[in-house]
Amino acid sequence: MESADAAEGFVVGARCCFDGYYATIRFVGEVPPAKGVWVGVEWDDASRGKHSGDHEGTQYFTCSKPGSGSFVRPRKVTLGYSFIEALRKRYAETSAETTERGGGGGGGGGKGEEDMFVISRNSLVTPVEMVGADMIKKKTRSVIKYIM
Repeated sequence: MESADAAEGFVVGARCCFDGYYATIRFVGEVPPAKGVWVGVEWDDASRGKHSGDHEGTQYFTCSKPGSGSFVRPRKVTLGYSFIEALRKRYAETSAETTERGGGGGGGGGKGEEDMFVISRNSLVTPVEMVGADMIKKKTRSVIKYIM
């Protein structure tokens, strides 16, 4: 059984990831008769969904695309970052700060140039080289210090 503590930090409207698939949290709470806390999500890929936010005749949340919702246990969901957290991780941290937090090197949020890529509609991964990345990160760090 999942306790309420397991769902700490889960907020309706936040983005999350489950088994490599992305979703938006639409509900956090109990879904009787099952015991414990569940997270209701609306999948970006609607084909992952099992329903539209209902269970045994009770509507717990709604989906923008019918059939794109599911209930998952909080322990299986990874929360994303806020916009400010993503900015900080990508541009404001130095390699030393990232390493201390357990991230990789490469300067800037544990993302070295070898980690930068785009994914096509066919799920093909294409590496991206960012020319002048070090200079951009250096300038951006100084700006981010003032807005955070």
